[in-house]
Amino acid sequence: MAQLLRVSKECIFIGKKIAVDEQDIGFQGKHKDKQQVMFKKVGNGFLLDALCSEGYTYSFYFQNQPAPQRWIDKGLSPLHARVMSLIQRLSNDTQNYVCSMDNLYISPKFANVLLNQSGEGVMIHGVCHPSCRIPKCIVQDT
Repeated sequence: MAQLLRVSKECIFIGKKIAVDEQDIGFQGKHKDKQQVMFKKVGNGFLLDALCSEGYTYSFYFQNQPAPQRWIDKGLSPLHARVMSLIQRLSNDTQNYVCSMDNLYISPKFANVLLNQSGEGVMIHGVCHPSCRIPKCIVQDT
């Protein structure tokens, strides 16, 4: 897998606009990373978090792999720990990435940890449920 990630990163120069979301790849065979997926139309197969740009999967992290302990120790959930790992894989040549995320990936705690990490250069945006504890000064009126 390490070689696949290395080649994936070398094949493209991604711009400043990126996105993080989950991807699923269904199949019927046997594999150690195959998961039972009840909530997706494609069915059982690989389930991963992916960092993409312009439709290209730049980097990924299988959801059944242990999340990076470094980020778990900082109080992040396994999901957010995997996303921080994806963000760390970005090229240092480009700064000020703008990362779109859906409501599964955004939380105030995650945004705070990302903001306080020096040198990451990533701004996140997307939809966050009102049930999250978000400061009223940043909630957009509908």
